[in-house]
Amino acid sequence: MAEVKVPSRSKQATNRKLPILIVVLVGLAVAGMIGLIILIFGGVSGTEFSPTHFQSRRFTVREIPWLQIQISPIQRSSNSLSTGQYLSAQSLISAPQGPPVDWHLVELSRGAMQNSSADAKLLTDQLELLKDNTTGSDKFWEDWSVKEPAKAKVLWPIVQKLAIRELYILLPKIFTIALDAKDDAALRQSIAEYLRTSYRELVTEMRSTGRTELADELLAEAIVDFPDDAKLQELH
Repeated sequence: MAEVKVPSRSKQATNRKLPILIVVLVGLAVAGMIGLIILIFGGVSGTEFSPTHFQSRRFTVREIPWLQIQISPIQRSSNSLSTGQYLSAQSLISAPQGPPVDWHLVELSRGAMQNSSADAKLLTDQLELLKDNTTGSDKFWEDWSVKEPAKAKVLWPIVQKLAIRELYILLPKIFTIALDAKDDAALRQSIAEYLRTSYRELVTEMRSTGRTELADELLAEAIVDFPDDAKLQELH
């Protein structure tokens, strides 16, 4: 009769530990892979703008890619806008007391994806615009405001009001009007005409696309600005 060999206790223990070791190694490999994916694709950074204070700040955070689940605290740092500081110092914008509360997204970058821009960038680009043929820190609109103080007193409060209302899309034309206007009276009139028409068009467009509540809110603001505009009143 053949002799039956019984595995030693040490060999039995080794056989039991082998699957556990495999599971641990697989788990570590998966964890490492997830960590690498988060490291490469989970980084989120961007810039925000405060329309009340004309300040900018950067932020960074990590999240689980594609699920957009935040896994780290948000880190923020000031991103100075010298033109904004100048406008505030000269009382060309009205900044409330205390730190900014409302922040609008300027641009956002996720992982290896390219930056995506939001409407507020239409203003921050102008605030950071350099004078012609310069690589220094001289900003175009700061210099313009120094040379055109009367026009600046007309322009910047309107720019701030539109920014607070998140109507950044109207600003490029406003800046063009400011450059073309011969004096502050002409600037005020040209901007008013442009805004009256733009408000009517925006309200009509919003209503046609089902954004009735937003249209009514914008119309109410427009009527406050232009209470004598009969065409705006007709849309009420």
